[in-house]
Formats: sequence, structure tokens, C-alpha cells
Amino acid sequence: MVILGDSTGSLSRAVGFSKFVSAATECIHPSKLLPFSKPHSAAFVDLNGDCKADLFFTSTDGSNKMHELWVFDTRTSDGNATYCLNYYQSVDSDSSQVSFTDYNRDGRIDMIYAVKNKIYFKKNLLSLPVVDGDDCAASSRTQTIFAPAENYSDSLALSADFTDLYSSSLYPATIRVGDFNVDGFPDLLITVKRKSDNAKTYLCESNEASFSFDGACTLVSDNAVLAAFFDFDEDGKVDILVVTPNGDKNTLNTYYQYYNRDSFFLKVMQLQKEDYGSVFYGAQFSYTYTDLEGSRHIGVGFQAPQNSHSALQLPYGIVGIGRSSNYIEHLYVSYPVSVSPNYHVWSPIIPNSQIIIKSYMKNGNK
Repeated sequence: MVILGDSTGSLSRAVGFSKFVSAATECIHPSKLLPFSKPHSAAFVDLNGDCKADLFFTSTDGSNKMHELWVFDTRTSDGNATYCLNYYQSVDSDSSQVSFTDYNRDGRIDMIYAVKNKIYFKKNLLSLPVVDGDDCAASSRTQTIFAPAENYSDSLALSADFTDLYSSSLYPATIRVGDFNVDGFPDLLITVKRKSDNAKTYLCESNEASFSFDGACTLVSDNAVLAAFFDFDEDGKVDILVVTPNGDKNTLNTYYQYYNRDSFFLKVMQLQKEDYGSVFYGAQFSYTYTDLEGSRHIGVGFQAPQNSHSALQLPYGIVGIGRSSNYIEHLYVSYPVSVSPNYHVWSPIIPNSQIIIKSYMKNGNK
């Protein structure tokens, strides 16, 4: 799918965009398709659990931003995918880039974004039973995936000293997500502006899906324009990359994580072929496991669902499992491809594993 820019620099939809739009009456059909916001936020990620990646965009009507969620609908006879507009919601024009993660560890991918100095969490409302076997959920065009914009599951208010998340023409305001403490709940990396000081980067660690700025956010850098997670030494623990302004240039700093943790992780990289540089955008995986108390859980991870405007997301999926040393009972991996089935299941998997999956396609078969 392609977007085109016109002579004014606005982001209009490609002429061929309409062929990807489902004509089903159950879909939302706005009177016209709006141009994308500038900067725009986009994602290619499975939000309804049917093992097929969906599309998320931000557009603009000139005064407000719109959040658009297009769920995968069907494939036409020529193999092209069509998408059904499922969620179409106006949000504040000052809202940040949208990030996605399973912030409450219920096996569904949620939405996170900021407005001014407050971060909002929108819970994915779909229910997900923990089952053995086929983990691809049935989908329908009328599923309610996200509640209206004014209904938030949770929020994190930043200190009153901060006016907004840091943003510039090169680096739009973005919340980076990664499981820093490997407890199974994602943590946040944010760069914020002070009223009269340099921008600062904070690491906000989740307390089982609950955040408190004063109690959970640790200063990483007191002079930064951008920060991101990355596992530099390939040990299953994410480190932090910080870009610091230095005159008319930028300096790159790396903060290695040396904590010895008694938690376990799972790291999955899905390749289009045998080359390490050819990761699947929008590839996703989920897994089931039993914790030390005997309760069964399902988790979810994905790789590179976003790559515009310095998203700097990981080229693999890495998730914490917590303190459960039990085998991962099932690992379900799905691919954004036209073949059927487009997923595979492995069982069992040892915790602290790094799994590299090479997808081989020949004559439509995997």
C-alpha cells in the first residue's frame, strides 16, 4: 500500500487505495477518505487475533487527528487483500505518535499515545480464551476492538514540570515500549520537555500494568532528543540507546543493562528468507505457558510493525515471561502473507530461547 505526496507536501492517499477498501455494509464508510496527518502514525499489526495483520493510520480533517483501524477482511480472486474500516475516532490534534503493546498481559495488543503531559492506554476489548491448538481467533467486521476516544483503560500523568513529550521535525513525539525488567509487562521509554530546561529521557517501569511517574520512572539522560530499546549484547535483556544533541551534531550513547535478573525471556525473529536483513514487517507470535502457581497465561509479541518517522522498533520480538521456568507450551507464529495457512505452531519451547524462523515459500506453499 502506497501514500503519495502532492506539491504542497500534504500526504494524500494513493490513487489505488480504494481497491483495498472492503465494500461490505458492516464496515464504516466515511463520506471521504482524509489525507494522512503530518507527521502520520501508521502500523501493520494484528489487532483482532485472526493471524492476519491489520492497518492503522492517523489522518486529519484539518483541525483534529483521526485514528483509523482497518481490519483484514478478505482476499480477492487476484490475491489482493481488502480491509474493513472498523474504528474511526477523532482525537486531540496534539496527540503523539501511536504505539502498540500488550500493556496488561491479556494476550491482546493495546494502544498507547500521549496528549500534552499525559499518556493514555486504550485496552483492546476483545476476549481471548487460553486454548490448545489453533490460536487464530475468528474475526468479524463488527467486533468492537477499541472503545471511543474518551474512554481510557488507564493513564500516566507526568510531572507538572513537563509540558509535553519532546518532538521535532525529525523526531515526532513517540513512546517506546519494551520489557526492561523482563517481568512480562512492557515498560515505557519517554523523552519529555521541561518548561525551562533540556529534554530528558525517563524509563517508566510497569508494576503489573500500573504506572506512577513519581514511583516508577527513572531518569536515563538529562539531555536527549530520542531514545530507543535494543538488545545490543544478545542476552535477552533490552538495553537503551540515547541520542544527545551536541552543537550542530548528535551524539549516540548506549546504556547497557547489567542487572542479574531471575526472570526468563523469549526472543523470536521471523525472516522472509535466509538473509538476516529481510525481516517480516507485521509478523506476530503468541505463546502459552503455566506459571509457578499453576495458572495458564497467553502472551503476545510482534516485530517491526512500524518504521516511519524514526520509530526505531526492534527487528525481532522479545518478551519477558517473568519468574516461570516452565516450558512454553505452544508458540504460534503468524506471517502477513497470502498463503494458507499463514501460521505455524511449535511445542514445547525452553525459556530463555532465541528462535530464528526462516520462512521458505515455493509455489504458494510454506
